[in-house]
Order: sequence, then structure tokens, then C-alpha cells
Amino acid sequence: MAALSLQTHVAGLQADVRLARGTLQLGVELSAHPGQIVAVLGPNGSGKTTLLHTLAGLIRLQHGQIAVAGSVWDSPADNVWMSPEQRRTGLVVADHLLFPHLSVIDNVGFGPRSRGVPKAEARARAGVELDAVGLGEHLEARPGELSSGQAQRVALARALATAPSLLLLDEPLSALDPTTRAQTRADLGIRLRAFSGVTILVTHDPLDALSLADRLVFIEAGELVQEGTPQEVIARPRDAYVAQVVGLNFLRGQRVGDQQVDVGGTIVVAPDIPAGGLGGPVCVTIPPSAVALYRTRPDGSPRNTWPVTVKDIQRLGPTARVILDGPFILAAEVTAGAVADLRVGVGQELWATVKATEVSVYPA
Repeated sequence: MAALSLQTHVAGLQADVRLARGTLQLGVELSAHPGQIVAVLGPNGSGKTTLLHTLAGLIRLQHGQIAVAGSVWDSPADNVWMSPEQRRTGLVVADHLLFPHLSVIDNVGFGPRSRGVPKAEARARAGVELDAVGLGEHLEARPGELSSGQAQRVALARALATAPSLLLLDEPLSALDPTTRAQTRADLGIRLRAFSGVTILVTHDPLDALSLADRLVFIEAGELVQEGTPQEVIARPRDAYVAQVVGLNFLRGQRVGDQQVDVGGTIVVAPDIPAGGLGGPVCVTIPPSAVALYRTRPDGSPRNTWPVTVKDIQRLGPTARVILDGPFILAAEVTAGAVADLRVGVGQELWATVKATEVSVYPA
């Protein structure tokens, strides 16, 4: 990304974040329009939180530039630096960090008050934000009287009460139980869609990302590996981590025929392989729900039939995810009844089949 002019009029966020922190070499370009929600995903140690803290001003850039709503916040080459309190940011983390001795409305009003807003005006603004997150009837409650989901909505209201240009959410739902998380996610989505600034959401949870974000950004080892809308990423993940997040089996291979891909010496048959020269690298995805399991090799089986050994079994509500070791690692999603009928256990040898029509292939 080219360096931005100090007189930039770019709306939203434009950032070229480059720095070294310990063994991490972070180099990520990130942009977003006003009103857009961008989810940042990646494995532990990939640089997600470092990226967020750099945008917040808790870590300084070594190279690159950060500009938000037409104002440059950090540009080492131009000797420009805005401290965290000078930046129009709101930050929400997993632990809501509310002041236990203050009422809900005074917790939310603390941000505007710290920026010089008179008390009456700060409380009025806090009341508006609390109404927006459905907590208008809890203004005088103390944080200890709230549920965990309510407390996290107060933290969101507090972050938004300062009218930030950039809202930063660091795993905001990770500390909630599953039931509370689902409702809070829905409430969060409603409020974020009414927010006119840019939202950056760091999360490990695919459901948070897919249900809340307009765009997904994946980083690994400090580098951007894929970005796009949820629909684009689901249709064509570019590596195994991205595919895992969107719930697909992912393989790499070489095109060896009109309907054949060589994956490490094993032929996978698909109906629609992109045109191109033989031997070209391709990505292959298979939905876990498309993987059928049998105790013995089925008669008249599809061309994609492989002997496998059960490595692990994970319960997912009414279904189970069975991790299989064969010519390559596959995940199969089957009903709990099928697990019982097959008497599936770790170490068991089975046969896995996948219809060719369930296999997707696209250029690597």
C-alpha cells in the first residue's frame, strides 16, 4: 500500500501495518469503508491482537501508516504519532472491565466525561447508547447485578458513547456461555449495523465472523493469506486453516485429467475441473457432510472410495464429526445414530466415499 498523504481525505480505515514484535513479523494491509464490519481471523500467534493494539495506538508502527476518517494516526516516515487517548477509537475486550462501584449509566458516561464532556451531556449520551443495546431499564444498576451478556452490552455501549471512528472488538463474546453468547451475538449484530464508523472484530469463532462481518481477513504468521466476503471465502478457501474455519475439508493437488486431481498420489474425481494445462496446481474442497462411512467396502461405490482409520470423534450437538486418516486427513459429519450403528471408535478401520458431484476444484 502506498504511503498516504498527510492531507488524506480517505473515509473509513486505510492501514499498512508493519512491525516486528518478538519473533512475529507483522505486515498486513487493511482497509474498510464507513459502516463496514471486518472480521480478522487466524491461529494463535498469527498477529491478530498485535494488529488490533497497533490500530488502537498501544503499539507503535515501525513502518507503514494508519489513517482513519481522513486523519493520519501513525506514520513513522512522517514523524506522525497520535496517542491512544487522541484517537477516536472504542475498544471492547472479552472481559468487560466495567467499574464495579459505578452505575451502568456512569460506566457508559465515563468515556465522554474523560474527553471533557459535561456530566449531564455525558449521561444523556450514555442513556441513548444503553437504549440502543436494550438496557434502558438498567441505567442505575451496578455491574454485579447484570448477567454476563448484559455486562458485555454495557461495554459496547461505553465504547460507542465516545462516537468513535474506529471500533475495535477483541474476542468480545469468548467469555460468554453458549446460550448467552447466541443472544448477545444477535444483539451485537443489530447495534453494529447501525454504527456509522468502521468495526474491526478479532475472533476465533467462525460463527461470530460469518454472522457479523461484511468481510473476512485471515492472517497467519503475520501475513495476510486471504480476504473477501463470507460468500467468497466459503466458495474458495485458499488454505487449510481458512477451510477449517468455514467447515470444509481442504486438499491441494495437480490436475491430471478433465475430471481427475492427483492428491499426493491418490486420484480424486470431480465433475468440473477448471480448464488449463495438465499438472496445474488446484485446490480441492469437500464438505464433511458429503463423506459417507461404511464398515466394509460398499458395492457399486463411487469412484472416490478410500480405506480410512478413525483418529478422533467430536460431538457436535445432534451430529458427530469423525476425523479420518487415510490417503489424506478427512472430516466426516454424520448423525449420532450413524456413529452408534457403525460402532465407530478411535482406531477403527472403515471405508469413506464421496460422490464426485460433491467435490469442488479451483485453481490454487
